[in-house]
Amino acid sequence: MRHEELLRYHAAKYPLMRPEDLVKLCYQASFGAGHMLKNPGAVLEWLKAEYNAAEPVGGELFEPLPGGYARLYLGAAKSGGILPELVLALFSATASVEPDNDALARFLELIELAKSLAESDVFSFSRAELEGYLAGYLKDGEIPPPVSHSEVYRQEYYPHYRIVDARFVPLFELCKDIYNLSRGEGKRVVAAFDGRCASGKTTAAELISRAFGAEVVHCDDFFLPPHLRTPERYAEPGGNIHYERFAEEVVARLHSCEPFEYGVYDCSWGKITRRAKVSGSPLVIVEGAYSTHPRFGRYYNIFAFFDISPEEQMARIVKREGEEGWKAFSERWIPLEEAYIAATDAMSRADIVVRT
Repeated sequence: MRHEELLRYHAAKYPLMRPEDLVKLCYQASFGAGHMLKNPGAVLEWLKAEYNAAEPVGGELFEPLPGGYARLYLGAAKSGGILPELVLALFSATASVEPDNDALARFLELIELAKSLAESDVFSFSRAELEGYLAGYLKDGEIPPPVSHSEVYRQEYYPHYRIVDARFVPLFELCKDIYNLSRGEGKRVVAAFDGRCASGKTTAAELISRAFGAEVVHCDDFFLPPHLRTPERYAEPGGNIHYERFAEEVVARLHSCEPFEYGVYDCSWGKITRRAKVSGSPLVIVEGAYSTHPRFGRYYNIFAFFDISPEEQMARIVKREGEEGWKAFSERWIPLEEAYIAATDAMSRADIVVRT
């Protein structure tokens, strides 16, 4: 939804919101919730106390905010048996990222939009009331302080939630599965992310790594070297990665829980230029197309297939690589991926399918 649609959505859902509740929404949409990590040691205790006090209610677990964030409601989490430690992991991963330099500008833009909507009677208060509140709140050029909900909002809507990166929303079931697998002690959990290009595998690996302290192995580091690029090799489903080296340097070592390293192939140099290290982390994510080829066996504890529509795939690749880049993908790399997906029945083999 666009920013205006989201502000209207909140106005309709919470008709008794006051100016400070709207400003809080704009603040969270712009700055996230990093201010709540000032005392990391107490964060879990605060969360547990609020979680325990929250009524287990149905309804949506997530509520969208403008600006790429979402509210994760503790009552809905409690009702669904979602543990506070999982909520904390997603919240902490979100709050650990500092707002960028444009956060204040985004906040002020949202405030101007809110003023315009208030003038159109979208909220239960007037533009004059909103501006009256802002007069004592905003200071030129300064990042504003966090805001608390109004008493009427707290009494009517019980706002027990935590702010999370909205990109966790389509990943939540996967996060929950990985968290549950990781709760066992003395073993390494391996999650494999395979699927179509531009479907969000690398982004998901980065986000989930930040939430759970995982290490990430990228299949792109096993690009096929020149001496193996033969027509026969490319005719093999999944033959366009150096699967022999991947099997030897990664798959064979994953479950030992011992540190290991592997070579990183640099396409610009046409050779391995450095070594990547994987420590004894209890969680490793292997991400990239071809990472779950049946030739490797089921070396992973969970396999997530990342899917994407052709239209969205094209839009993302054009944005990332430009028109020329899209031409290379559409004529060469995507057909190879699709042949591999069909030949190995990749989507059907997956434990979970993710659409971002």
